[in-house]
Amino acid sequence: MLQYLYTDTATVGLENAVPLYNLAEMYFLEQLKSLCCKAVRQQLTRNTVAPLLQEAVDSQCWAIKDICLHYAVLHYVEVADTEGMSRLSQEILLEIIQAHATHMRRAAL
Repeated sequence: MLQYLYTDTATVGLENAVPLYNLAEMYFLEQLKSLCCKAVRQQLTRNTVAPLLQEAVDSQCWAIKDICLHYAVLHYVEVADTEGMSRLSQEILLEIIQAHATHMRRAAL
């Protein structure tokens, strides 16, 4: 956060995206929020999406949650058999399954 305040740049990785986004939200730093979302979109993988999704939900970081959910739905087959999926809460699993079903229905039209 201090790096961003002094230099207008930030090193955002999946490990700090959620807390950094939440700080940016607290201090109304729209550009930093955008950097966090961009970094998440670029760095997500089949193995990282589930843990980050759970962290985002636990931290009430809805923007990053939505990015992760979208990724999980688009890459459902690859993501479904990862260890991280088995650790998600039932509520999140249900949301992924419902979103995937909706996506599949739309794709069939």
